[in-house]
Amino acid sequence: MVLARSRQAKERLVPCVSSGNYEQVRTPISAIVEYDRGCFELLPRLYPHSDGRGRWRANFLLNIGYGDRDRLRPRLPRLAFDEVARWG
Repeated sequence: MVLARSRQAKERLVPCVSSGNYEQVRTPISAIVEYDRGCFELLPRLYPHSDGRGRWRANFLLNIGYGDRDRLRPRLPRLAFDEVARWG
């Protein structure tokens, strides 16, 4: 994932989108999302309590927000930001 927030980064995106999306690119942050076909190999690291590699089918999942603190489970391992994203 590449996160573009500077004006220069946004201007580099404009030629890549259709004319109907020019204004959307000018939002505060634009995310360019791609996926790694081998990402399932990281599941044992991210879910050490179960392998999980055989049950995942989605290639894109983005969750933004806050959970109900009373229902949150203990935090599982996470990848470092620079392993999965960079600012463009």
